This record gives sequence, C-alpha cells and structure tokens, in this order.
Amino acid sequence: MNPKTIFVREKRRPCGHEISNELRLKERHYITSQLPIWSGFRSLWKEGLDLIKFEKKLPDNDRTKSHTESSTKFRNRHRKTSMLSDLETDNLQKSFVSDYRILDGIIGKGSSAKIYKCTHKKTGALRAAKAIKKGSGLYDSVAVRAEIEILTSLRHPNIVHLYHAYEDDPDCVFIVTSLYSGGTLMSGLFEQGNFSEQAATSIMLQIFSAVAHCHKNGVVHRDIKTENIMFTSSRSMQLVLIDFGFAKKRSFLDQEIMLMHSIVGTPNYMAPEIILKKSYSEKCDSWSIGVVFYTILCGFHPFHGSNVDQICQSIVNDEVKFEDAEWCDVSENTKFFLEELLRKNPEERLPVDELGISRLKQRNAGLK
Repeated sequence: MNPKTIFVREKRRPCGHEISNELRLKERHYITSQLPIWSGFRSLWKEGLDLIKFEKKLPDNDRTKSHTESSTKFRNRHRKTSMLSDLETDNLQKSFVSDYRILDGIIGKGSSAKIYKCTHKKTGALRAAKAIKKGSGLYDSVAVRAEIEILTSLRHPNIVHLYHAYEDDPDCVFIVTSLYSGGTLMSGLFEQGNFSEQAATSIMLQIFSAVAHCHKNGVVHRDIKTENIMFTSSRSMQLVLIDFGFAKKRSFLDQEIMLMHSIVGTPNYMAPEIILKKSYSEKCDSWSIGVVFYTILCGFHPFHGSNVDQICQSIVNDEVKFEDAEWCDVSENTKFFLEELLRKNPEERLPVDELGISRLKQRNAGLK
C-alpha cells in the first residue's frame, strides 16, 4: 500500500470572510494515512471461473477432456488478444543494460515498481526507467503488457512518452519513458496552497486534451489524480498524464461503449458508480478530472472523510459545494463546469471530448 493524502479542514468559512494565506495554511491539515489502492477481479478471472462452473456440470468421463480443450482454447484466445505489435515485441527482446545506464538512486517508488533516472548509452539522453519486479505477488504479466500496448498506441504532448520496454531481465520488466523533472501537480499544490482560476483552467485544458485523446483511441485511464499529473520541468507549466497501470483499452471485439466492472483507482478520485460496484464507462475519468479541477482551485478535495469508508460515503451521498472563502473569486461559469463533471449520474456527466476542450479554451481566453 502506498501512502495517499487526504485533505481535511478544521472548519468552514463563509464566503466573504477575509483570512490571510498564512492562517489558511495553519488551519488546513494534511493527514497522511495508508489508503489502499482498490483493485477488483479482472474479467479474465471471471471467465476462468465460468469455465470451472461449466466443467462441473459435465460427466466425469468428459470433464478431463473438456478441461484440456477448453483451457487451451481459453489461454490461446487470451494470449492472442494480449499480444503486442511486432515493434513492441522487438523492444521486449532487447537488453535494458545494453541500451541504458542507471544513474543515482530511486526517484520514485510504488507497491511493485521502482523508478530510476537513466541515460541512453548511444545518445546520452536522460530518461526514466520503471522497474517492475517480476517476483512480486502483485506482478501481472498480462497487465504489464497491456500497459505497454496502451502507451505505444498513445502519442500526445500531454501524455507520458514511451521509448522502450524490456523483459529480458530475470527479475524485472523495464519500461523506459521521458524523464520529467517538474514534480507532480500534487507537489505544486503543496507549495502554493491552490492555483488561480486562470492557472487552474490552463492546467485542466491540457489534461482534458490528453484524456480526450485517450478516449478517442478507446483508452480509459481510471486513475486520474494530482499525483499522476506531472510538470515537464520546474520552469514550465506544461503537464503530462502518467501511470497507465490501471488503464483499460477497448478491443475491436468490444461494443462502441465499453463497460467496466473492476474496482480500481484511488478513493478520493473514484466515481460513485465504481464505489457502488456498478458497471461504468469512460465517464469515470470525467469525475476524476472534476475532483482534480476542484482540488487545485481551492486546495482541498470536494468530498471529505477521516478514513476510506467516510470518503466513499461522502462521494456517494454529498453534493459538491462552493461555500468556502476560497471560492469567492471563482466565476460562476467555472463552478457550473465543475458541477457538470461531478454529477452523480454518469449519463448526465460531462464527457471529455472536443466540445469540453472548446468550452475550456473559451473560459481560458476570457480569464486573460
């Protein structure tokens, strides 16, 4: 489990109540607790369970034959759908240590992966290498290959860029991406408390563009949060969306609208339909974007609680509010845009598409 940050405020202040930035930071508490990253059963396992249930209904003489034939057919079908392109397969057959040299120490760490700064031996270019440990109980080779396939299919200035992937090492799979030195959006939020409406709108325009590109290519991120958005450098306001470990891509066999069932994501950013264990679509990303937008505008999450259960209850039951002093200078149009992203009913929720990007551009131009 990774430490996740919950934003908790001591009290509400009515709009119009003047308070200094120093006092505001003193009143606001940032409580770090161990929040689980929720992950549910994959559809692959469900299909496997269905196969077992089917075989139990067969006579004893047919069961062994059925198990062998059906299991082989099941594995082959899944292997076929999870195979990478020729380019990706070539990348996986090369040697990481022959192409890259690891520098310094660990620059990032997760439950089953570590991130290192490395340099490309031929060009000297600095890059980031995500080392996913194979022996870990959380290691899933199918999920790792799916992440590589998704990153290979996405090319956008606001999405992390994949260079190579290697699985020749006996201990790790290495995923090499661009190196971003500007820190996460979360770290930027800690430094200044919250962003101005103009800066926040500019930030969300980039994220909207990245996620719209994902959805257009049949990819749902499913874990959009301030920790998964990075500044490309300390002197730039350009951002990139990272960590596609929970992302899901629609295959050519799926319907036009892809419905998912796995419970994945980070509690503070999870849509109500995921918490309620209902099937869900790409609109879960719209909700997460709304939470990010709200958070960077005021400095705290829209739904609160001292533990996971309380946060989830707030997400399902509470309406988004703009009563605090931080919202006094935020326009009504931006508040309405947030309400559209944070609607409980996903069918009424604003989609992340070109129309939404156009509206954000108009808002951004009006704020300058």
